[in-house]
Amino acid sequence: MTNQTTYFATAARGFEEILKTELEQICAAECKVAQGGVHFTTTQKGAYQALLHSRLASRILLPLISTKIFSDSDLYASIVSFNWADLFDPRDTFYIDFSGTNREIRNTQFGQCE
Repeated sequence: MTNQTTYFATAARGFEEILKTELEQICAAECKVAQGGVHFTTTQKGAYQALLHSRLASRILLPLISTKIFSDSDLYASIVSFNWADLFDPRDTFYIDFSGTNREIRNTQFGQCE
């Protein structure tokens, strides 16, 4: 049995259903439409095929953390608990791109910097 991983392919609004069909044809065993894209489960080879052959996906992302966030402290706790050293050397730098709001986090710059 091959390892399956869930990815998220972003798309322009309104193209999610078409992207789902495209990904199913290219590689994905299981797809779920979401706002702004499609969650899909496939092998690493399937992800590479999607990267090479999708005409609709703007980006294909590998989610690192999946959790419910209700407040800024929930967001902070989930990020701090992740073992970043598995991915980056502590001397390295990286960029966080944050999108989304709720009652607690009303500004994307706050969510990105917090």
